[in-house]
Amino acid sequence: LGRLSPRLEGPPDVTIEILSKGNRRRDLVRKKKLYLEHGVPEYWIVDADARLIERWRTGDERPAILNDELLWRPRPEAEPLRIAIPTLFDEAAS
Repeated sequence: LGRLSPRLEGPPDVTIEILSKGNRRRDLVRKKKLYLEHGVPEYWIVDADARLIERWRTGDERPAILNDELLWRPRPEAEPLRIAIPTLFDEAAS
């Protein structure tokens, strides 16, 4: 990544964190605040235990709680990324 960093400008379109027992508080509080303050337009927190994804967007006071489907389109002209959340967790568990 160090070699690529001169080409990268601005925040990523999305940041995704996978919760674990050791990082739960840091990801739910500190990292969320940090990413959103620095212009990351979307921050997803994946909670495998609860089988859901919290989707935070810049300006949100509360996350969207997704447990069926996640649809993400970083730009209007882009094809959307569709994630069937139950399938995602089923495949991860197998």
